[in-house]
Amino acid sequence: MSAKWVRSKAWDDRVFPRWAWPIKCVVRAFSTITLAVVILSAIALYGIAASVPIGLLAKIPTYVLYGVALGSLAASMLILGCGSAWLGLRRRSRVAQFSVTVPLGVVLLAASWFLWTSAIWPMLRWDPGTGSGFMMFSDFVERNKSITLRRLPYVEMSELEFYSWWPMRLLLLAFVANMVVATVRRIEFKFVNLGVLMVHTGIVLIALGSVYYSALKREGDMILDSGPAPVRGGITPGSWRSGFYDGQAVAVCVRPAGGLRWLTIPTRGVPRYNDYDLLAHDELSAWGVFGPPDPQGEAPSRTLAMPVRTPPAESAFADVRMRIVGYASYGEDAVDFSVISRDSSDTRTESAAMVSMHVVEVGRMDRETGFQLTKRHFLTPDLAKYRGFSLVDGTQVDLVPRTTAESRDELAATVPDGALASLIIEIPNSNDLRGPMRASLVGEAGGQSWFVKDPLPIGETGWIVQLEDFQPKNELRLITPGYEDAESAVAVVRVVPPEGAPFRRYVYARFPEIAQDILDDIDPATGRPMRRDPHPGIRLGLIDSSGDRVHLCIDEQGHVKPIIRRRGGEVRVGPWMETAGVITGLKDSTALRLAGFRAEAELAIRPRSVPEHKRERELVGNHGSAWIGVEVTSTRFDGFRRVVWLPFNKYIASGLTTDRYARVLLPDGRNIELAFGRVFHMFHDFMIRLEDFHVEEYAHRGAPRDYQSTLSVAPHWQRSLRSESGLPIESFRPFTHVAKLNAPLRAPYNVYDTSRGVLASFFGRLVSGLDPHQFKFSQAGWDSTTWERTRAMVDRGELDRPSVLFTILQVGNNPGIHIIAFGGILMAVGIPWAFYLKPWLIRRASARIRAKLAEASATGRDGRPRAEQSSRATAEVTAS
Repeated sequence: MSAKWVRSKAWDDRVFPRWAWPIKCVVRAFSTITLAVVILSAIALYGIAASVPIGLLAKIPTYVLYGVALGSLAASMLILGCGSAWLGLRRRSRVAQFSVTVPLGVVLLAASWFLWTSAIWPMLRWDPGTGSGFMMFSDFVERNKSITLRRLPYVEMSELEFYSWWPMRLLLLAFVANMVVATVRRIEFKFVNLGVLMVHTGIVLIALGSVYYSALKREGDMILDSGPAPVRGGITPGSWRSGFYDGQAVAVCVRPAGGLRWLTIPTRGVPRYNDYDLLAHDELSAWGVFGPPDPQGEAPSRTLAMPVRTPPAESAFADVRMRIVGYASYGEDAVDFSVISRDSSDTRTESAAMVSMHVVEVGRMDRETGFQLTKRHFLTPDLAKYRGFSLVDGTQVDLVPRTTAESRDELAATVPDGALASLIIEIPNSNDLRGPMRASLVGEAGGQSWFVKDPLPIGETGWIVQLEDFQPKNELRLITPGYEDAESAVAVVRVVPPEGAPFRRYVYARFPEIAQDILDDIDPATGRPMRRDPHPGIRLGLIDSSGDRVHLCIDEQGHVKPIIRRRGGEVRVGPWMETAGVITGLKDSTALRLAGFRAEAELAIRPRSVPEHKRERELVGNHGSAWIGVEVTSTRFDGFRRVVWLPFNKYIASGLTTDRYARVLLPDGRNIELAFGRVFHMFHDFMIRLEDFHVEEYAHRGAPRDYQSTLSVAPHWQRSLRSESGLPIESFRPFTHVAKLNAPLRAPYNVYDTSRGVLASFFGRLVSGLDPHQFKFSQAGWDSTTWERTRAMVDRGELDRPSVLFTILQVGNNPGIHIIAFGGILMAVGIPWAFYLKPWLIRRASARIRAKLAEASATGRDGRPRAEQSSRATAEVTAS
């Protein structure tokens, strides 16, 4: 116990009256090292909770029991064996007893280990595959074997959010208070204790710097566009950007329909890792009217009711209230509809995209119980992407809109046995060919495939067709508006007309209306073959019999006629059905049932959860493929309620990506649009622009060695100070820097400016390190698609330089990082001082004191040596 601590306790007893004993206890507690150990242990446990899966932590009781069982086995064998031997030799000497019992104990320990590993442990060892063995909370352990505490439902935090959470800040501040109080009240402020004081000061600075850092830390990214590419390639400066997208915080965005600017409403507490009420809907939802697609699916086990901040009173939707009522952590598009038609009770405007909707159910026919439902599909023939679906066995089911007798005859046309692809060829204005001609060009017979590659003359018309390729599923992604990402069998046909140049036509079985002619001529602007609408002199259709197909042909009244084509050509045509009916004759007793029809409905896309094994890890936990369900109500209209699902937009309102949003029609006719995106942070007083971009490649090409963005930084013209004349005063001089993978840009303080003195640069760097508005910009991504395409054109001599459309920068600040670094330096200096220099100083001081004591003991009061005093006294006695 130090003398200063004794004085401090005496001061407490003297200053604090009896009634203030709680304050005295708190001061005493914060003066102890024990409290510091407790707080540090709590911080360590907090870190364990953040990084160690709870399933692994739940195994601890089981392994404790394993240890107790093993220890009990060994102890019992030792007690029985060694105890018996010790008692049997009690009349012998202690040497004999030890000589027998110690080797016997070693043998018994080995025997107990052998018995444990060979007999007991195989029975206790837990096998999650078979469920054999012993494991406490086995279901919980297996379910959460890779789940940390921060990923549990209703916790839902990223690592940065978890470490910035208030419990961690409270622990750090309590530790700082404990360290400061204990240092002041227990340690003498002397030169010899300078090492301990530096260590304590370093710990306090690290803790305070961590609190400051976590409170002001910002991370995210921004996307910078380039300007229009010159004729001969390269890059021109892009647009000035004055902010970045937060990497953690998300927002609900709202605007009037057709508006240009989003109102961003930051929303805290949105989940990240778990699903919540994926069936959330309103009374207009087809999922609510007819039932969800998966009737056997579990009901929502987790509910959500997270209010969204009220829009500003001056906005056009101040009466709108929103709540987040559902969350899909990783979803893909699923189809839903608003099923109320426009009538006198519906305020829907003509701007709503109304389509017809059919509900087709999949199940099995049972002789006793009838139709057994397994799956439900919501389809519309008016949008190509949502016309059909595939059964488990691969059978394709399609709605065919607005069919005529001629188009139905083509779908039901007979083809030779074994044919997999057949062309329908018609020369509209020819007298030499009466009606359409059918030609089967791909098929199989006797286990052998055949492909007709020879040119096929079309009668005496002078037209010649030749099948170049047949794809049961299109290899090139469809980008035609309205057909994006749709799939269809496609035939690539070389056509030679009687007059003019040959061309190549792409014929789609499901979408004959989007056929195109590809010419041999090259478009000089794009470097690609030129395209045009199909030549009117010849019509080509495709009969796809490469798999089982069910065509549900629809007339103008919504009646359905099924046409079932088997792989290889067999066709069966069913009768007309109205809005209900069961279609049989498919594989494995599978049946289809027409369960509902609406002449007018509005498409509403919502999420369907993606299985864990199909998810991309880089999109988990950051909302990359997430959706939120938002409930919209109004304070002006009682009973009004709509639920819309919003997919995540990574770069909302950037102008470089297509924003995905949902539209809500209010009862008074107002249309608002809602979107789910990230919070956008404006830079304090500067903006940034992409000037140039370059990729450094290895000699053999392949992966890039480095990619570099030339960036310009300038004061923000709207935030610059104004002079008396009204002209802006630049807060700093604009500068340009090349940001590389390992050489980021730092702004707005220009750390690369060499015109300042050493002292000014040092303090400038120090202050910028404390400033939360000082950011670092690192290369995070780039437009590799455009770069690869234009680089190939450079190789062909068509361009001088490759180009990109955008680059992506990682943006982050490091406020207080210098405080943490300085604390670390103090600790690095203070620890050797405390452990090595302080003992040496104490030993030197002790030696000096001992020398003085020795000198004092050898000297009299008059300062002369005691031996000299003794001789003089003897001489005086003799003389007398």
